[in-house]
Amino acid sequence: MARTKVLVGRTGAVLVNAMFLPPGSSLLELIPYNWAFMGLDAVYRNITLSVGDVGYSSWRAEHAHSCAYASPSDARFAGWDVSDCVTATCLEVHARAGIVVDIQAMEKRLSSLLLL
Repeated sequence: MARTKVLVGRTGAVLVNAMFLPPGSSLLELIPYNWAFMGLDAVYRNITLSVGDVGYSSWRAEHAHSCAYASPSDARFAGWDVSDCVTATCLEVHARAGIVVDIQAMEKRLSSLLLL
């Protein structure tokens, strides 16, 4: 971690490692679709704020087409709005769904973080 410039990861426990990032580095969090209930989407931003000189950026899956659902039954939540996704089942579905990103957009985001 001592030589890490940008830590990139999907929302999850591994991002707790952001507290060990060196000064001047950044965290890029990939946030799952409909992941906002009770401040779930702010946990790792708050960790970087508490560390001090560690930047934070995020990319949020804004649409269901950014999800790779684990099963057809999970896909039933694709049409739900973030304000509807407040049940444990909906949150679990989006926690295990894969995230599909636009590679070119992600390259631009990473390039901007590397220039900081």
